[in-house]
Amino acid sequence: MDFLPPLQAWELYTKGVAALQRNQHTLALDFLEQAEAQLNQSKTPDPKYQLPLYEMLGVVYAYLSHYPQARLSFKKCLQLSPEHVPALYYLGGIARILGDLNQAQIYYGRALMQAQHQDLLFAHANTLDEMGQTGEAQAGYLQILTQNPHHASAHFFLSQLLAQAGNNPNAQTHFLQACQLNPIYLSFSPDLASVQPALDSLLTQAQTPGPDSFKHFENLLTQLYHLPFYPLEAHAKLIHNWGESLKSPAPVAERPDRSGQKLKIGYLSYKFRNFTSAATLKAFLRHHDHSAFEIQFFAEVEFEDAITSEFQAMADHFTNIWGLSHQAVAELIRTAGIDILVDLCGHAPHSRLPVLAQRPAPIQISTPLAFASSSGIADYYLVDAPLLMGGGEKMFNETLIPMRTALVWEPAQVRPEALPNRQGQPLVFGFCNQAQKISHSLAQAWAEILKALPEAQLTLKCPVFNDPSRRFALQQMLQAAGVPLAQIRWDGYSDYAEHLHFFEQIDLLLDAMPFQGGVTTCDALWMGVPVLSVLVPGRVGNGFLLQAGQADWLCPSLDDYVAKAIAVAQDLEALRALRPKVREAFDASPLCQGSAFTRELEQIYTDLWAGKYPLKKEIA
Repeated sequence: MDFLPPLQAWELYTKGVAALQRNQHTLALDFLEQAEAQLNQSKTPDPKYQLPLYEMLGVVYAYLSHYPQARLSFKKCLQLSPEHVPALYYLGGIARILGDLNQAQIYYGRALMQAQHQDLLFAHANTLDEMGQTGEAQAGYLQILTQNPHHASAHFFLSQLLAQAGNNPNAQTHFLQACQLNPIYLSFSPDLASVQPALDSLLTQAQTPGPDSFKHFENLLTQLYHLPFYPLEAHAKLIHNWGESLKSPAPVAERPDRSGQKLKIGYLSYKFRNFTSAATLKAFLRHHDHSAFEIQFFAEVEFEDAITSEFQAMADHFTNIWGLSHQAVAELIRTAGIDILVDLCGHAPHSRLPVLAQRPAPIQISTPLAFASSSGIADYYLVDAPLLMGGGEKMFNETLIPMRTALVWEPAQVRPEALPNRQGQPLVFGFCNQAQKISHSLAQAWAEILKALPEAQLTLKCPVFNDPSRRFALQQMLQAAGVPLAQIRWDGYSDYAEHLHFFEQIDLLLDAMPFQGGVTTCDALWMGVPVLSVLVPGRVGNGFLLQAGQADWLCPSLDDYVAKAIAVAQDLEALRALRPKVREAFDASPLCQGSAFTRELEQIYTDLWAGKYPLKKEIA
């Protein structure tokens, strides 16, 4: 009777796979480790159970940056099936991340003897490229493009090789093609002129009517946020023109008489789940007065999780709108009789801004808690003084409603109370925003800082650094910008507890520019780490620093950012002595007063319904 443990193991394995599909990596690992323990109880484990289990364990370990455990799991796969292609592929990637390029090439070569799919071909060519075997790498990229002319990464890396060889016309052709296929590569350019043809093509694609036009528009807008050389005014004009073109000519719906009744507030978001900035929503949504307001969430959530359950408990009504058309969502909102609709998506993945174009609610609001820009289509936008610095009001076409703070945040877990002792250790800068926020001009600024401080280190932490090709691409950009790579340390994905440990190992967080950090800035300040940033009109990074009493760390220009970073090295212990003060100031700031934020917001809702804030067009 040896059937029970394998059946239990398979059930746990299935749960682990389901958790992984929901991006619950820590939970997935727990289920899979339990499955392995159950399977090991069997006297004669069946390989048909072992092989998929070890493969999935390796995938999750690798995602969590637990590389020794991942490698062990994949090697167990090879013991069962010596030429198991997925195991060989992942072992090659782990070898690259750990710096063993020769071993990576061997693994990829073995895998290619079994299969010739594009991921393997690209990984092999990219490894040859990283090893300096440029001729073989170029041939590999060309082979991929022969099979798939739309492989953006092959175009990009081929462009880099051709540029190094002095074949500039072909290099630029392939680079522009990479940018058109994947706008993320726009950030690798030092100026607007070199990407203008790709940008023109992307703008044409985004503005051409069709089923995918809005998706193309949002993808492009998101990437434009990352480009220091793209004028903010031009970016805002794109959004405003899009909003005006989409607005319904129908009059604003009449407001029903709510005398003696609750106002019905609807919140629209894809963040009602385990998501980085869910903390900014939980901080105020949990404090609503349900005796005066009826709260309904419209959630764009494919896989509901424990965080979703938390949000469900905060609402009077919770509707999952995943998979529904914009028109169907608008009809749901109308049927629910929502008085004030608050968009918490903005111009971001899974945006639902086209819903607002159908005017499903009499009053529609956007907020920096959605995304750091004008919605282009809402009636109102919530702002605070920092958001309007440097002419930030020009970034919005909505009627602006001022608040004490337009941002709020709460921690996702209990903070380690002990402050780290870094006395006597070298200066360590940190960066933990998304990798696409690292532009060429920002890399040049880092180059100046690190060259002036040869003993200092910069730790770059981002989930995509678990992908060796993404890491290699950024490494090339940093090198082209003059960054001394010997002073760079790479960190990939980690769970939140390990993420907080990252802040204990750095002295100063270097913010991105122009797309500043948001939740990562709050995490740093909460842990007592100062954040060095550059003022950008209409962006939330200004608010996080100024509301937290950190005005000295908000620089007027990138040159000042460089000078300030270099200056801190002159009195390193004074910098480290700031930790408790930074932490205390952040804890006492309006950013951490969720209840007060909600009371002010509820008053705004009441005043809006009473007609206190006329729209711009009504004023005119």
